[in-house]
Amino acid sequence: MNILKPSSISLKDMLEEKHLSLSPQNYRKIAIKNPHVVKISDLLDENSKYNKGTEVGGKSYVEFSTYKFIRNSNVSKLSNIVDLKNSLSIKPNDFSVALKLNNEDILLATDANISDTNLFIQDSELDSNEYMFSSGLVRVNPRSDIDKFFLLSLLKDDYFKEQLEAMTPKGSTIRHSKDFFLKCLVPIPSDEQMWIVPIISNLMKNICYMEAHSSISMDKIFSYYENILNLEVEVKETRISSLLSTNRLDAGLYSYDVKRFFARLNSIESYSLKDLGYKIRRGVNLAKRDLGRSLKTDVYRKNYYRLVYPSDISENGYINKITYLGTASKIWFLEEKDILFSAEGNVGKTFTICDANIRFTTNFHGIIITPITKEAANIEDSIFISTFLFYMKKIGIIDKISVGGQGGSFATNYWDILQFPELSNSIKQSISILYHNPANDFNPIKFNSAAIQTMGVYQINEMRIVCLSLITSILTDLKNNKLQNEIHYANFIS
Repeated sequence: MNILKPSSISLKDMLEEKHLSLSPQNYRKIAIKNPHVVKISDLLDENSKYNKGTEVGGKSYVEFSTYKFIRNSNVSKLSNIVDLKNSLSIKPNDFSVALKLNNEDILLATDANISDTNLFIQDSELDSNEYMFSSGLVRVNPRSDIDKFFLLSLLKDDYFKEQLEAMTPKGSTIRHSKDFFLKCLVPIPSDEQMWIVPIISNLMKNICYMEAHSSISMDKIFSYYENILNLEVEVKETRISSLLSTNRLDAGLYSYDVKRFFARLNSIESYSLKDLGYKIRRGVNLAKRDLGRSLKTDVYRKNYYRLVYPSDISENGYINKITYLGTASKIWFLEEKDILFSAEGNVGKTFTICDANIRFTTNFHGIIITPITKEAANIEDSIFISTFLFYMKKIGIIDKISVGGQGGSFATNYWDILQFPELSNSIKQSISILYHNPANDFNPIKFNSAAIQTMGVYQINEMRIVCLSLITSILTDLKNNKLQNEIHYANFIS
């Protein structure tokens, strides 16, 4: 894509676009080679193109309610589904029935995190809450003949995002794009190319439902640890001797929550990382002086290395984003049974390598937890260590025992305080199946709800990467007016 800035702007242009702005930024054009483009408004229902949310106000928030409020922070560019876990509870009387979200509604951010778009997915069997949304969001209503997952893929694409960014005035503390999104252009296939629509739709639908299932699986894993550590224990006051023995003055380390957590661990059989047969080391330094010349891209390149930044591990266990690294020098990979731990910034997120199929490297901000003896270790132990650390992150323990600001740091010299509970083999096996359970003959270009329900978090990560990469490749070809045949994209998967 090329960004085109006009050499002149007429008063008529300014009035038609309703910018009333003298900034050329608001009049730049985003060009693609495909002439088959339509406005977003052309794909939406004529009677109700969108519904704008409303603000309920701080006085409406309560500690618990079955009525929930979705804000801009619950919609993310990295995710494809709305974050329901961090929604706010509100008073029943302040709930708007007209703005009640239904399963598979599309939400688009028009304020603050402008252009971020997510699908609302609610499992009614697990979640009986009702949800509405804030004024910084709109619910887009596609026409009855427009596939909503195809529309979602177009709204997630950079072509749409860059246009909306260009149209939105800058300078204010919180940016507002109003209804400018209706004028953004998106590419559509020609009549002979409409076969690609169900493929894109199925890819996006698989991604959304895999993300939702991964979230459910991680919650089930965490529930095992919750049940094991649901113990009544005595929490003792902090003594000077404790400060001297740990040689740390961090307030969080001596908080009630941290002391209760470790008191519960100490009341049952628990082990150190070394006792379990594992050690830690830092990720590699990717500086030019150590790596040499290199190229990084977000688009898949054959023979490039996969690079995973620890910050790109999602709260639901999978990896949000893969960067592809091309370098003349050889670099090492994380191997089967290794664990990636985010040691700086958003500390505590983990990802386990469960087979030899996935190979990636990481940077210095990651810590690698690896078996002291590979042959003696088993994958169940690696998954147990990884998910228990993630559980500590979820309940806030890792954040409290980390040091420093900007998200904190948990360097290698702090690991001696960690303990892991003894688990029965049956519990370890149950946790392992939730994390690592291959689906049989899953075809990314076909939507298969039953197969997704059996997938482990690890397999969801792999299939999600494939689906995202293929959507990116298809939409890039569509924008460049170079759409390939179905066999080409099938070979891409293989």
